[in-house]
Amino acid sequence: MIKTSKLLAETCNELLEAHDLRDWNRLEEVLLQHFQLLGVDNDKALIAAGYAIQAFKEDKDIIDDLSYGKIKIDELKTNNLIVGKKVLPKIASKMYLSHSKTLEALGEPSDSAYNHTKWWLQYHIGKRGGIVPKLSMVWHLYEQQRKKYGMKVAIKTTPNLIKIAKAHKSKDKKKQTEELMKYWDKILSSGSKSVMY
Repeated sequence: MIKTSKLLAETCNELLEAHDLRDWNRLEEVLLQHFQLLGVDNDKALIAAGYAIQAFKEDKDIIDDLSYGKIKIDELKTNNLIVGKKVLPKIASKMYLSHSKTLEALGEPSDSAYNHTKWWLQYHIGKRGGIVPKLSMVWHLYEQQRKKYGMKVAIKTTPNLIKIAKAHKSKDKKKQTEELMKYWDKILSSGSKSVMY
């Protein structure tokens, strides 16, 4: 199990790196490896990777819009609800469909796609200040985990996801790897057959 957790942690690190670099070809290769490590057959993995890439591109589109001024930062500082109510939901609805299709291609229930999209949305609203979006993000991370793995596993793994995100943001690859291994140890020891990407 330790070997498998280590391999899954390594592929997750590579996924995060390729995603940040917008290296879509590498991201697709690593997604396929990741799905295969989780026991997904090749045909399903190819279809799911295609939908996942689409979702990742959509989240980068909105981040670029925020970074390059297509969405006015002054508006966000004045009222960050503008982001939540007017701008981000447009891209989030596309992301939701792509995540749903990814989960369906993997043979997974797609209801956790809602929470995946919501935590992403709250994360980007929360980056501009406010405790409510941050609390909402944690809730949706927990709910995503609960829907896939059950309440006991969600309680154990949600703190790891938060630590992984913090380590990734601070570029602490050692800490990120440690937390990814702990996360996968907990998932694999739970006996769940669910596939997480």
